[in-house]
Amino acid sequence: MNTIENDVLIFFKKSLSNKLTLSSNLTDFCKNEDDAFYLFLEFFEVFKIEKGNLDVDKYFYSKSSFWDMIRFKKVKQEEKPKITIKHLIKVAEKKEWFDPIE
Repeated sequence: MNTIENDVLIFFKKSLSNKLTLSSNLTDFCKNEDDAFYLFLEFFEVFKIEKGNLDVDKYFYSKSSFWDMIRFKKVKQEEKPKITIKHLIKVAEKKEWFDPIE
């Protein structure tokens, strides 16, 4: 594993979970778009990455509304595209955001 791979993996392990691997899907560990937004801000800053066209809503889920929680309403959520740690390593190497190829 090269330095950038190791640095990116360590960054996300510290931020989310020590159980992350290179093939881990980030949305399995960070489901909320607000949390993901701040995580990506820090990731871009630490690794000096251009934000580009990252649309956090495309990959992460919105928080349930207050009323849905009070009514215990389960909101059906569609499947979101995956972002793996391997992809984020490529982003860090390229120094700019690009969407993962599905």
